[in-house]
Amino acid sequence: MKKPLHLALLLPLTLGGCALSVEHQEAGESVTELELTVDRWAKEFLDDGIVAGLSVGIAANGETLLNKGYGLADIEQDVPATDDTVYRIGSITKQFTAAAMMRLVESGQIDLHAPIGPYVDFPTGDHTVTVEQLLWHTSGIPSYTGLGERWRKTVPLDVEHTELLGLVLEEPFDFAPGAEYRYNNTGYYLLGMIVENITGGSYADYVERELAAPLRLSRTHYCDEKRILPGRAEGYELVDGALVNDDPISMTQPFAAGALCSTVGDLLRWQSALASGEVVSMESYARMTSDGLLSDGDPIGYGYGLGLGDLEGHAVVRHGGGINGFATMLVYFPEDDVQITVLTNTPAPVAGPLTEKIARHMLDLEPAAEE
Repeated sequence: MKKPLHLALLLPLTLGGCALSVEHQEAGESVTELELTVDRWAKEFLDDGIVAGLSVGIAANGETLLNKGYGLADIEQDVPATDDTVYRIGSITKQFTAAAMMRLVESGQIDLHAPIGPYVDFPTGDHTVTVEQLLWHTSGIPSYTGLGERWRKTVPLDVEHTELLGLVLEEPFDFAPGAEYRYNNTGYYLLGMIVENITGGSYADYVERELAAPLRLSRTHYCDEKRILPGRAEGYELVDGALVNDDPISMTQPFAAGALCSTVGDLLRWQSALASGEVVSMESYARMTSDGLLSDGDPIGYGYGLGLGDLEGHAVVRHGGGINGFATMLVYFPEDDVQITVLTNTPAPVAGPLTEKIARHMLDLEPAAEE
């Protein structure tokens, strides 16, 4: 049974009046009611001063209804956010990693139910951890991002795999593999290493060559800070009520758990391709969107790199992302064929709440009660 979902808390058919065209008096141009509504909500968040900029993408029934930016992608250079602005997407990266794994499963190079030992050098002691448990966040391996200052002091530094994994090697397992669900970045870091070990190349190259390029996702990249990425947004933090530049982070740190950049348009295209069998087979996608199970048979509300739930009876596949300077959300209502993505360059409570507002509008649901 899928768990109920409150989109604003994620860390992912009738269209009402969305297809109606009305006159935009200020601009003197015809825009949809949907655009006017999203414009108003975006302005409210910007006026609150908690976010520098954001971009929104919405599609339904295979048609893009809105791709638009608001606010500033770069405050110091006064660069506006647009539909083509490139954001760090954080943990939305995980579904790309999961798709890469399923492609290797399809080619017979990975067994999801096999122990990870043959695929990656990571000692598990007396525990047996399977590839699928890494995908489900049920491995029990400690997450390096949960180690507090031991990890935080390394965040700006470029690290090798052995250095980062060395942070958790001596840590006891959080629980026996399969006994619990606990969101885990170490698991997806290890999955990226498995991709590298099997393909003989880098994770970054695999994603760009095998996933992004065939789908013409020209603005989706591994988000290396040294690389020149046209249209890249700057990241900001809110400190004492004021926006400041975000703390530095080496993108060797999030790796396959959260190191990709993209745009709203690319993410809508990615989501459609993934769900329609263009990235992995439909059988593989069905496995990616099937609820994971604990050893006792309890469901976890998570598939392979994708969260699962519902919004007032509307099934949803989703994932959010949070990383220095950025917060993101990508959701898909498969039974309604509605897609929404919100990308922001400030980790404030905007991406989740705005996504939920849009979702409720698109699905003709009552607005959420104000807290």
